[in-house]
Amino acid sequence: MAGSVSQSASVPHVASNADSTSPASALSAAADCKTLAKKAIAALPPELSAQANDPKRKTRSQDPGWQFGWWPDTIKKDFVQCVFCKKIVPSGIKRFKQHLAGGFGDTMKCARVLEVVSKEMHTYLRRNMRVVITADGDEGEEEGEQIDVGPLPSSGTKTKQAKKQIA
Repeated sequence: MAGSVSQSASVPHVASNADSTSPASALSAAADCKTLAKKAIAALPPELSAQANDPKRKTRSQDPGWQFGWWPDTIKKDFVQCVFCKKIVPSGIKRFKQHLAGGFGDTMKCARVLEVVSKEMHTYLRRNMRVVITADGDEGEEEGEQIDVGPLPSSGTKTKQAKKQIA
């Protein structure tokens, strides 16, 4: 009887439909990820499972990363703990999603994450990536004018930077 309990608590391998692009397969993949998250939380030790199910340790965001992680300390909200490997990932939910997806230089990929979850996080990160538009040098040099596309300082730093240049 004890052997059957440990087998049911482990996270099963699920075949992935992530390669197909139909809306029905996307919905089923999302449903698969939700059930995988619930099964992974059920496989955790009781104290971690209680933390993972505590609504105070998750945000009200619809971000898919919160299905697989929670705040281990409610005061330090930059740290997110992984459901699969129990690792505490610093620097917020984006870094945590990179931990699940893998392939990013800032984080180590989770060793226990399933391929379905990894692909979902990777596509989510790629889809929501900010694109920086820069002006080409050939287009902006008409009549000797140059376009500076650099970041503009916020309200208080502009005056501080001007004081530094004078000094």
